[in-house]
Amino acid sequence: MILQRKTQSAIMACLFMTVFLFAGCAVHHDGVTLLKGRHIAYSVDGQSASPNSPAFVLVHGWASDRSVWAEQIDALSKSALVLAVDLPGHGASDPPADGYSMDAFAHAIAAVMDAANIKRAILVGHSNGVPAVRQFYRRYPQRTAGLILVDGALRSLLPAEVARPFLDTFANDDYAEKIGDLIDQMPHATLSDQQQDTLRNMAMRQRQDAVIGGLEASLDPAIWEEDPILAPTLMLNANSPFWTEDYKTFVHNLVPDLDYRTIEDVSHFLMIERPEEFNRAAIAFYERLTTRLRG
Repeated sequence: MILQRKTQSAIMACLFMTVFLFAGCAVHHDGVTLLKGRHIAYSVDGQSASPNSPAFVLVHGWASDRSVWAEQIDALSKSALVLAVDLPGHGASDPPADGYSMDAFAHAIAAVMDAANIKRAILVGHSNGVPAVRQFYRRYPQRTAGLILVDGALRSLLPAEVARPFLDTFANDDYAEKIGDLIDQMPHATLSDQQQDTLRNMAMRQRQDAVIGGLEASLDPAIWEEDPILAPTLMLNANSPFWTEDYKTFVHNLVPDLDYRTIEDVSHFLMIERPEEFNRAAIAFYERLTTRLRG
């Protein structure tokens, strides 16, 4: 009788594990991979998916790191695998071997996707992460299932003659304080004091070379070439004077398969201020895209 019960328990355990594995295992993994001998840090969260299912890859902007996506990871990982990367020089990642550039960022994204065994992804870029994921699309179009572009530009908005003096403000030892002051001076909309402090601290802990190098990477004229983006794209922007009617016309011509949305009463960090609205839009985009891919 005891042997029979043990056998039944073993069978039930086996069945349970089979169902559990079939349904997909929830995972969290902090990882580091190498690119040209330099460490690139990332994290993976979510459900293990089939090899053909795209993941979300979250790419932060200037003077930021993957912690900026804290409000997204848990919500998005209920639908798909979610990879968040510290771009070279940012967060826990080493500076790039060959200097800061959008190509260096794009290849780093590909390296962490390889490490996480992700073949295709929806690339989500915020601010200076927008030209980074666009460069990834240029270099790895077959690995780009779609793009979500968050309050970042697809054409140059800052002339070099204006950008260079701005860059010089971060060339001294007090660069971290200058970044903190800049964050404090940005329109905050509905950010709480705690969220504002978190953003300020995140920006101030970034490396000086990454702060300067990330901006210099955005001054390369080659990244603003007007080659079309043919991947399905969701654009989520704050109601900002940067995004004029002329700009909207430009991006609709550049991106034929574009869902352009404006979120009212938010600041530049709209995914932090309106996480539920942001996450709903991202998940709906994912579901539309995966339905299309299955069809």
